[in-house]
Amino acid sequence: MAFPPPLPAPRPTRGKVQGVAVAPGLALGPVHIVLTGPTDIPTWSVKREDVPFEIARLASAINTAAERLEERQRAVAASAGAKDAEIFAVHRMILKDPRAMSDIERAIAEQRINAEAAIQQLIERYQETFGKLDGENVRDFASDVSDPWRYVLNVLLEREREQVQEAERPVVLAAAELTPALVSFLARERVLAIVAETGGRFSHGAVLARSLGLPCVVGLPNLLARLEQGMRLAVDGDHGVVQMAPGDEQVGEFLERKRVLDSRREVLRGEADQPARTPDGVSLRVQVNIESVRDLDTFELGHTDGVGLLRTEFLYLERTEFPSEEEQYRLYRRVLERLEGRPTTLRLLDIGGDKPLPYFQTPSETNPALGWRGIRITLRWRDLLRVQL
Repeated sequence: MAFPPPLPAPRPTRGKVQGVAVAPGLALGPVHIVLTGPTDIPTWSVKREDVPFEIARLASAINTAAERLEERQRAVAASAGAKDAEIFAVHRMILKDPRAMSDIERAIAEQRINAEAAIQQLIERYQETFGKLDGENVRDFASDVSDPWRYVLNVLLEREREQVQEAERPVVLAAAELTPALVSFLARERVLAIVAETGGRFSHGAVLARSLGLPCVVGLPNLLARLEQGMRLAVDGDHGVVQMAPGDEQVGEFLERKRVLDSRREVLRGEADQPARTPDGVSLRVQVNIESVRDLDTFELGHTDGVGLLRTEFLYLERTEFPSEEEQYRLYRRVLERLEGRPTTLRLLDIGGDKPLPYFQTPSETNPALGWRGIRITLRWRDLLRVQL
């Protein structure tokens, strides 16, 4: 079969950042910066004209946080008494502190950073100031005055996810670290590509990105600090290059390279149903790796000889509690029915390391990859193993 000419390597131009190619492909679109960990507060630049909007986001989140604190105060007062519930009234008062509000708004306006980052600066300043004082009770006060602002952070982060989920246009996801949670942040059809400051080529986040066909680049130091929400990115997952805010000329060149790549893919797709046989006549079995039954919709089943690996842990990672035996049974049965007799290999639950379950805690350890991971977890907590088997 005749292929189009090979793709040329991208020329180094201003605005391009060299990283590590993790998953191949080309993608162009607006970026959305996401939270990837419980203590990871995303920071990005805010356009000057968007500063009033960012301050309005802050005010709205504070009002919502205050309402939630009032609801919690009523609930605690009803169950434990009004005195124990007074702390939540104090928290609402802290959110009305004009000095704190002024500091946060000034950080947004002068540094042109998002509201989450400005609040995090305030929390860190509290911790630094009170941490220098003598007395455990005094130092604990830093936590007391910070907690209400953490409520506000939670509101902001929840709304950010809701907004991108409601938006119609697909996006390039950007985060501090490449994790399975980042890759599965949105439905596959909503994600163009993924970029991250850190992450391994052989991590489970990388494996998942490749499995879903998402171009992915990692190893981009200080990436988030250089981005603005909605900035257009050109992601080259073949060469590990990310172009920030490309101009018209760069966009045209990038789209031409993407057209060539897409044409090569069409040629391959047209040959995909041919027998897998080497030139000397040896037949091979071509199987796929999948994470869920949804993956079976991303390719033609007739082009594969079966499933070489079904990673069952993603059934667990997508939930807020352990899936029941019946839920697992229904899912595995659907996969087998879709494959119509083709061989399927299912891997037992593989959690731990870079795939922690938020609802299952293992003992703390310095090297989880050699400790509570995979089969070692299920042999220790055998109820998990029995249910899945």
